[in-house]
Amino acid sequence: MIEVDYIGQGTPDLSNKQNENINYSGNTKTEKIALTLFRGGIFFTLAVLLWPVLMTASEVTGSIEEQLRQISEAPGLFMANFFWASLIAPSILVLMLTFARYAETRRQTPLTYHLSLFFLAGYFVFVSISYMSQYLFLPRLLTEGNIEMAVTWYFGNELSRPYFFNQLGYFLFGIAALIISFRLFFATIITAIFKVCLA
Repeated sequence: MIEVDYIGQGTPDLSNKQNENINYSGNTKTEKIALTLFRGGIFFTLAVLLWPVLMTASEVTGSIEEQLRQISEAPGLFMANFFWASLIAPSILVLMLTFARYAETRRQTPLTYHLSLFFLAGYFVFVSISYMSQYLFLPRLLTEGNIEMAVTWYFGNELSRPYFFNQLGYFLFGIAALIISFRLFFATIITAIFKVCLA
């Protein structure tokens, strides 16, 4: 009897510890997500606030050819402006991917999740090409005196390739945002409507 009492008293209750471990793991994951969103939000805010300042400081006037001439004579601020602009896309991407990956939804929707990744990737690629070309490729064309090609790669020209890539990139971003919104808010409602229509 003494041995049985001793064993009974010495047997630990693991159920509370298991619950504590589960809660701790859940809290840690939530904290990591919140920290990622906080850091990404701060960087995105700083990027958006500083960009108009650099745009104003690097502004050029006149015809497209005159603007290119001004840029070739003093390319520093122009390149800095688009370098900073190229940092906006990664900061948005971090925020959107975090929402798409970790936001709680009423049901699992892997198709819409992968679709949002596809369109976000397209956004990142096209916008990055648009902005990075202005400080990696355009100055080289101006240095070589290839004005005809420079015109087609100058963002300030609304008929240029970078301008088109930029517009296309944000179009893809809009589609991705709609898909993520669908996953977060409208999945249950839209599914119910389709069921009624198909009944």
